[in-house]
Amino acid sequence: MRAGGSLRAAQQGLGSAEALVKVGPSQLKPSVGRTRGGRRVKWEAIVVMHAAAEGVEPEKWLAKRPVEGATVYRKGDPAVGTRKHTLSGFKVDLGSAKSKEELEALLLGHIRQHADLYAEVAKDGGHASAGIGLMVPPMEPRTARLTPTALSALAEANVTVYVTGYPCMDDAEPEEAAQQ
Repeated sequence: MRAGGSLRAAQQGLGSAEALVKVGPSQLKPSVGRTRGGRRVKWEAIVVMHAAAEGVEPEKWLAKRPVEGATVYRKGDPAVGTRKHTLSGFKVDLGSAKSKEELEALLLGHIRQHADLYAEVAKDGGHASAGIGLMVPPMEPRTARLTPTALSALAEANVTVYVTGYPCMDDAEPEEAAQQ
């Protein structure tokens, strides 16, 4: 499920998985954003959920409560760079959000749909987290905001939130874009 479906479903008050899937990113309005020096200031975040525990088979969790797009990894499997996973678990790429509101709708939609799964992870001594990768262009700070509603839902599901800023390149200046 991508960010667009979650946002539209949240705006329409739709709660079921089927309702979230029926609406796609093509139906989203573009992010309004501010302008600076004649160019649009973009906002983007990428969201990945993780759940892991010592001595637990991640398939056990997913067999009872399937999550579309979940990828299982095992302790000792290659992780980032030369590191290896220290626990077994799963991750789910929720997609990207083009606004703060879309980010919150994406997280809330997923957590509300899968709260029982993350509660079971915690019961088994594991941990769950939402990793938010915030794209940050040079010299233009970005803020990720979650309301008390979103934070409460994440806390009730025992999900820790990590926000990491990732440097990214600015889009070409308007004059450069016109020449391309």
